[in-house]
Amino acid sequence: GSFVLDLPDDGWASLARACRMVFALDGSSWMPCGAKPRCLPEQVAAAVFQRHAGGASFDAATSGAEWWAQVRRGGHADEAIQFH
Repeated sequence: GSFVLDLPDDGWASLARACRMVFALDGSSWMPCGAKPRCLPEQVAAAVFQRHAGGASFDAATSGAEWWAQVRRGGHADEAIQFH
């Protein structure tokens, strides 16, 4: 089935702004299972986790989603994200 994010009216623009802010922190973040998202990227991480873990058995105390933002200006080969 399809996956639809419930974003605000200016959803993609808001997400891009939030990702630029998070990218400046230079690291990954953890969205604990069942925690209330504090920002739009955490809302996306929680939604992706629910999409993939919904109906599965897991330990909610140790489960969640690791997430990070990658911001690229586009067009420059040195900015490419390598396979990982």
